Amino acid sequence: MGITKSPCTTSYDSHSDLYVDVLQSAIKSRDPFVGRSVHARIIKHGLHLGVFLMNNLLNFYAKTGSFSDVHRVFAEMPLKTIFSWNNILSAYAKRENFEAAQRVFDEIPEPDSVSWTSMIVGYNMLGHFDNAIHMFLRMISCGVSPTQFTFTNVLASCAATEALDIDRKVHSFIIKLGLSSVAPVANSLLNTYAKSVDSVMVKVVFGRMSSSSKPDKYTLGSVLSTCANLENLKLGKQIHAYMVRANIDISGAVRNALILMYAKAGGNEIAHGIVDITGISNLDVIAFTSLLDGFVKIGDINLARDIFDSLEF
Repeated sequence: MGITKSPCTTSYDSHSDLYVDVLQSAIKSRDPFVGRSVHARIIKHGLHLGVFLMNNLLNFYAKTGSFSDVHRVFAEMPLKTIFSWNNILSAYAKRENFEAAQRVFDEIPEPDSVSWTSMIVGYNMLGHFDNAIHMFLRMISCGVSPTQFTFTNVLASCAATEALDIDRKVHSFIIKLGLSSVAPVANSLLNTYAKSVDSVMVKVVFGRMSSSSKPDKYTLGSVLSTCANLENLKLGKQIHAYMVRANIDISGAVRNALILMYAKAGGNEIAHGIVDITGISNLDVIAFTSLLDGFVKIGDINLARDIFDSLEF
């Protein structure tokens, strides 16, 4: 025999479902007035005890930037889930109120990967990269599995601090969790090793990545800049060859990085060939100066003068 809901329960559920749908629509339209109207009706109908509905209300205020309402709704909630805690934590972190964010984090009964990652993201926003790395290491010691979003953020922290020893530890966790072929993670890892000027690991990661996932243009530019700084022409040529095979558009920042790499690593003729094909317009000052300097160093003054004369002032 089936269980029949009482009319009161049915009414409660139908109101809750309706208000959840309205709140979701209000989030998409960024309409604060609709959300506040729903909030008033929730109180009027005595629905404020429903944790799912209140979490949606909390999420609405967080997404529409009404921090005072986020704080008030959270404080009034008799029941809180990890979603509730993470919403208020994220709200504090985005406002860069880290003392409050830390207090909330410390009160969460069982922080999950979202909780930890919110703290890491918040520290990165403030430029406190060492704190972000420390949070990641605490997360691991507490047995919480990082997500790909966690890894991309902690790798950004490592890149900013050039913490090579941490880079490798993070890399080992990525391999262990089978995320090394996930494009955003692989791009972040490659960019981190490039910023740390670790040409060996750049070559290793790039070799694996180019066969499983496609590096983005930002990462390719970063790696080419590393090749330029290390004057590593061999690796730079390998990356250029991959870009040609993968039919990657060589324009803008990537083109400048490619010309810079060849000019600084001794491939002046190739650099000049790229300029001939793509034109000298939009060539940035660093790439132009490196190209000019490269030809001066090898004694080709005439070509250096031609490049200089081709500029339009």
